[in-house]
Amino acid sequence: MLPLATALFFPDYGSSGVPWDLVLLHFYFFAIFIPFLVIFNAARSSDRENPDRIKDESSRYPDLHPRA
Repeated sequence: MLPLATALFFPDYGSSGVPWDLVLLHFYFFAIFIPFLVIFNAARSSDRENPDRIKDESSRYPDLHPRA
C-alpha cells in the first residue's frame, strides 16, 4: 500500500527533467480534490438514504433554511 500511495502523491519522473510544479500539482490534486469528492459523495448518498432528515422537527438544531 505504501508504494502505491507514494506513487500517487509523489510520482517518480526519473531524470526526465519534469518541473517541480507538476509534482505539486499531483500533490494538491490528491490532497484536496479527491477528499472533496469523497465528502461530497458521502453527503449525497446520505441525502439519498434519508431525504426528510433535514425536515425532522425533533432535532436539537432547527432548520434555518426551510424548503417550500
